[in-house]
Amino acid sequence: MRNGLLLSSLLLLATTLGAAAPAPPDAVVRDATDRVLKMVMDPEFRGDERRAERRAGMIQVVDQLFDWQLMAQLAAGRHWRGLSAEQQEEFVPVFKELIVSSYLGHVESYEGEQIAYQPAVADLDRGRGEVKVVVATKAHGDVDILYRLYLKDGEWRVRDVVVIGVSLVSNYRTQLNDLMHRRSFPEVMDLLRKRIAEQRGNGEKAPL
Repeated sequence: MRNGLLLSSLLLLATTLGAAAPAPPDAVVRDATDRVLKMVMDPEFRGDERRAERRAGMIQVVDQLFDWQLMAQLAAGRHWRGLSAEQQEEFVPVFKELIVSSYLGHVESYEGEQIAYQPAVADLDRGRGEVKVVVATKAHGDVDILYRLYLKDGEWRVRDVVVIGVSLVSNYRTQLNDLMHRRSFPEVMDLLRKRIAEQRGNGEKAPL
């Protein structure tokens, strides 16, 4: 009986310790980036004829890293509470596609540029972490990218990305705040979908 209780206690302790030790945030970001770039560089996935398949695989990886629900909520700011549950449900995937359609276009232009990962800064007590990545580009020199993450269900998820000092969430919050003051929700959604269509077609970006 005692041996059974001891074994149960040890198993419970092992489970607890395992759950309390998530992978480091820099390892999470590096792994996702490596998986995405592997698809970009894979000769089997090159060319427009494999574009849909390639992008589907890349989106699957990105979905595991980014918390689109939280990012959409933060970008909508104070207007989020004013949206109905149905409007919130409609807004999140459109916001995600707005980011993803732009992100994939940039990633697919990757040509082997050097990527340096700095050690993560993490506060496990607060469940917050940051990972700085420096990309050595030919056109713009070193580009700093800061991933802001938080712990969700024991896993690190991205809640914001800061590129050269500009927060993605804050930037969209400013634009959306102006739009939502001046236009109805259906009009805002139409504008976002128009931007997405232009990004998919590699056209010029229309202002929100």
